[in-house]
Amino acid sequence: MKKRIFGKMIADHADILSAHALNLTRDEDAAKDLLQHTFLKALDKYETYREDGNLGGWLYWIMRNSYINDIKKMSLRKISGRLVSDVSYAELLPGAAQNLSEGSFIKRDIQHALAGISPIYAVAFVRHFEGYKYEEIAASLSIPVGTVKRRIHTARVQLQKALHQYSCCEN
Repeated sequence: MKKRIFGKMIADHADILSAHALNLTRDEDAAKDLLQHTFLKALDKYETYREDGNLGGWLYWIMRNSYINDIKKMSLRKISGRLVSDVSYAELLPGAAQNLSEGSFIKRDIQHALAGISPIYAVAFVRHFEGYKYEEIAASLSIPVGTVKRRIHTARVQLQKALHQYSCCEN
């Protein structure tokens, strides 16, 4: 089969794949990018497609695997590139959870790392990265703002040490 004919065949699946991409990404622009990436990858690998196979299913698996791989890369970049110092607890867990099986390991590691920190530090850290200001945390804990900052810094350092295995993957 010629590549041009194959390209027309995969274009016939654009509508249904577009819906799948939107369902995966929950964002129109990201869905368009995923759809384009899927088509490009399919065209690149068209020799591997069996003509008697299910083209729609094959394209869906390319899309799904591309999405999962992209999520893995983004999560590892978030963890390794910003390594907790700029990442909210709430941001890490949902992002990691989308990684399917690998995500559960990352999520477990983050939870384990947070559990390993003294609650005195963890409470201030989690509240800060949930969006609370230093002053709000200080008021709720009845401590000075400087103490809040010190506790957050200490928690960051401890988390960076606990999650050091993710720092090796920075691009």
